[in-house]
Amino acid sequence: MEINFSAGAIDRFVPAGPPTTDQRLMRDERGNKWLMSGHHSFELEERGGYRNRISVSSVRSQPAPTVNHSSHSKVKLTGHGQNTVNLYAKPSFGAAIAGMGVSGETLDKLSCTENSMGTWCRVGYPGQSGRVFGYTAIR
Repeated sequence: MEINFSAGAIDRFVPAGPPTTDQRLMRDERGNKWLMSGHHSFELEERGGYRNRISVSSVRSQPAPTVNHSSHSKVKLTGHGQNTVNLYAKPSFGAAIAGMGVSGETLDKLSCTENSMGTWCRVGYPGQSGRVFGYTAIR
């Protein structure tokens, strides 16, 4: 996950614990631990350090479309020796990064497609209806 601030600063966070909407353990690029709570609107609270807090409010004019994750199969992310796995906005290694997953984490497989770079699956976190993260290459 990436948060862009108006002053130009960017913070990136990756999951470091199991999926949940209540106090999910996250790590920033410097290795600091944070707890994330919430869904569309959420709060990150730094553990240790200065105990910084980042609150994000989501204002939507229409509700997000509901995705029925229960009807989809699962996919386990493979980092091939890395702790994190990039999730892409399109089924291409050259596409923008839409999010990050943790190697070994199991996500819902929403759909799959094939191209010259291999088989790609669109994935999302279980129980996170309307919140789809991106594509991962299945090898």
